[in-house]
Amino acid sequence: MNKTNCLYFITDGFPGEVNSRGDNVVLLKLAAPVQVKTHLASTRIPQYPLQREVQEGIKPLLESYLAKGILECQSPYSSPIIPVKKPKPGPNGKLVYQCDHRLKT
Repeated sequence: MNKTNCLYFITDGFPGEVNSRGDNVVLLKLAAPVQVKTHLASTRIPQYPLQREVQEGIKPLLESYLAKGILECQSPYSSPIIPVKKPKPGPNGKLVYQCDHRLKT
């Protein structure tokens, strides 16, 4: 594992729910192949409206993902983010966020 990009590879015995923490991302090294139907239009869901405070709060995390190549700057697909205010915020009082990965067909 290269500690500079904070990618963790799991090959067996991973928990039922895999989460990311901060800008650390969990990737599966071995996973069942997904058959992509290329003749269909891409799934694109508009981003939910976000307050300026929320946009500024998640900006460092998104910039980190872009720098590490985890996110693309432009993509025909999308997963809107949903910032969640928790009673006990993330590390250093930062917002915690979730991605909306529902498949829309």
